Amino acid sequence: MNGRPCIIDLKYSGVIDDKWSEFGWDVDSLHYKEKLLVQAIQYKMLVKENYGLEYKDFDFFFMVFSSKEVNDVKFIRINIDEDSYDIHEKHISSVYKQINAMDIEKDFIAYPSIKSCSKCPLYSTCEFKSDIPLIEDVYYGG
Repeated sequence: MNGRPCIIDLKYSGVIDDKWSEFGWDVDSLHYKEKLLVQAIQYKMLVKENYGLEYKDFDFFFMVFSSKEVNDVKFIRINIDEDSYDIHEKHISSVYKQINAMDIEKDFIAYPSIKSCSKCPLYSTCEFKSDIPLIEDVYYGG
């Protein structure tokens, strides 16, 4: 954009102006919404690792389209504090250590379903896969 490398992540949202929803895109409250913003920091870290660009040398944008009104669009540049990269890297390292400390044979619990299993790359070799619908109970009356 304007001769500068960037990432533009497209979003489609029904809560484009909602400041209270954890997935709302109101720009005045967006800095509190880690579940939305973590993607920006992760993508910038991946670009740095894979392409050797420094964080300051490219931008990250969310382009958010409203599902309710065609002309309601936001173009949001995410500016990330340098300290946030170190904090995020520590989170990644912590999760990595937790995953590798697990005893997969003992700690892994499979939740198979036809839908999720059919998309899984391990389908052909998985002992937990489901190829029939699971029975789901619904209780009615008292």
